[in-house]
Amino acid sequence: MAIKKVIIHAGMHKTGSSSIQETLFYNKIRLNENGYLYLTEWGSNQSGVLTNLFGHDSPQWARRYNIENHIDIAMIELFNESNTNILVNSVKHSNCETLIVSGEDICLFERNDVNYMKEYFYKHLGDVVFSIMFYVRNPVDYTASVYQQFMITPHFMNLKTEQNFKFSLEKFMDVFGKATCVYKFEDAIHHPLGLVGHFLESIGMPAAEIEKFRVIKSNESRSAEVVEILNEIEAKQPQILSAGIEGAKKGAKFDLLDDGNHYVANPLRKLYDIEPLFKVEGAKKGAKFDLPYNEKVRIQALAKEDSLWLKEKTGIDYSNYKIEEKEPPETYSRDTIESFISAFPLLTFPLKTIFLDFFRQKHLLTGDDKFRTLYAEGSVPWKIYHFSREVDNLLKLTPDLRDSDRMFYDNNRESTPANYAELFIDYGNGLALDQIVQIYPNAESRLRCAIKFDTKDNVKKFRLDPSLYASVIVLKDLRVNDKNDNYTLAYGNHDDCFGNMYVFFRDDPQLWFECSETVTSLFFELIVDTGSYGFSFCSKKWSAGMQQQLYALGHANSDLQQQLCALNNSNNELQQQLDEESGKNTALLNSTSWRLMQPLRTVMDWLRKIAGKSAPKS
Repeated sequence: MAIKKVIIHAGMHKTGSSSIQETLFYNKIRLNENGYLYLTEWGSNQSGVLTNLFGHDSPQWARRYNIENHIDIAMIELFNESNTNILVNSVKHSNCETLIVSGEDICLFERNDVNYMKEYFYKHLGDVVFSIMFYVRNPVDYTASVYQQFMITPHFMNLKTEQNFKFSLEKFMDVFGKATCVYKFEDAIHHPLGLVGHFLESIGMPAAEIEKFRVIKSNESRSAEVVEILNEIEAKQPQILSAGIEGAKKGAKFDLLDDGNHYVANPLRKLYDIEPLFKVEGAKKGAKFDLPYNEKVRIQALAKEDSLWLKEKTGIDYSNYKIEEKEPPETYSRDTIESFISAFPLLTFPLKTIFLDFFRQKHLLTGDDKFRTLYAEGSVPWKIYHFSREVDNLLKLTPDLRDSDRMFYDNNRESTPANYAELFIDYGNGLALDQIVQIYPNAESRLRCAIKFDTKDNVKKFRLDPSLYASVIVLKDLRVNDKNDNYTLAYGNHDDCFGNMYVFFRDDPQLWFECSETVTSLFFELIVDTGSYGFSFCSKKWSAGMQQQLYALGHANSDLQQQLCALNNSNNELQQQLDEESGKNTALLNSTSWRLMQPLRTVMDWLRKIAGKSAPKS
């Protein structure tokens, strides 16, 4: 069934787009059952895909996406071709009549890009009907939310307050006309089923079906405390590093902004390494991030003309939005701090270091009377270095593991370890994420670990993360209870394996093991290579393996060719015999004797018929 309608959800930013996108992503089957197609292969937030496809005049909006996903300039054309194939094939095999695409960065397109997007869908889907959906938010709250995002991700976007609505909406109104629908965010969030319910209802989803959706709340407003912590992290370990104007000559393949500089992803950062801080209560229920009253007044004045334009075009009026003057809220309450500390074990090493330094600078780790009930004596929060008794003993007994205090709190160290392994233990109730063992490599890039367990711990599963980054791992030795035949590799996210060598093209490699008996001792030794040598070595192995496969396939092809040739010869011989017999038959039918004997054959046929009729019945 062909797509008849395309719904383009184009933002704007900071109007709940992430919640809409995540809900569409995780409810793909329910959408399909109701005739809607959402290309989950393009991701939940499809901004990066759409901007690469259409943003010819606005390429800067795709660059952060490309850097974080390791899509360099040379790959973009292949990336676009792949995503176009996904669209065409998904539509071809779908029974849906409506396609939904969603990406808030679309609202930042230039007019030519909007035109190109329209023509693109016409080209690949035929004569479809369009519906463009925007949510708008009052400029003061919008800007506060953008400032919050900007503090976390400085390359988030160019901050436009004085020409926000007109810049984002006018080109779509010109290109798509009345198909452009604009909704007020403040009204949508008060829908009985929330913002996502308002969106689904607006695209024509029946109310009874909307209630069946699993609604995902994503990228909600952050507390002032978590914004400040994340800003500190971004300042000291930014996700994107500038390689300078000469960066391209040194191998930087990405350019993010139109400032002549080139940028690369920070190897010490992961895409989702700050997620643990988002999940704690302090990120949600702490003091709400807000702008000072005077700043709000200034923003409203800047946005006055733009708000009047919005009112004239859509009837939505933000020109007289009331600003309330509030007392600054108290930050870093005891409960808030405790919730942030609970996230500490789940952070990567570079983030742990920044986290501790930040709290020390805030004088929240001094052990004074106010915090004595929350923290242990001295300057170190007890929850941060609290391990189970078994793991605590392990740290003392194993010489290759760093002492827990040095692991986290050695202020005299000159640099943060670039890489380390992590071991997660399952005590029968799932992986104990608050009892992570970190193992650091020696000078030879080898990691060794020896652990003792009590039988009552009932340990039968563990997960080994041999590196933080894409790596080639050689598992030199792994023994459970001094044996190497009582465990199996239950799961691994490796891309290939050669014996005891595992190849991971993605960051955060993982190997999950299950044991056939209760673990009382565990020993492993591995070599980690995150450089080009390991991958080059694997490439040679792949090349050799491919050569062997090609050689085997060549032999098989040769055998098949010989069989085909024999069959063709046999077929030719049979055809020759058939032709000879057919020629003999034709010659007989055309002979004089055959024609002269025709009357006799007729009489004989007549006599046989008479004889047959007169024969007695049995």
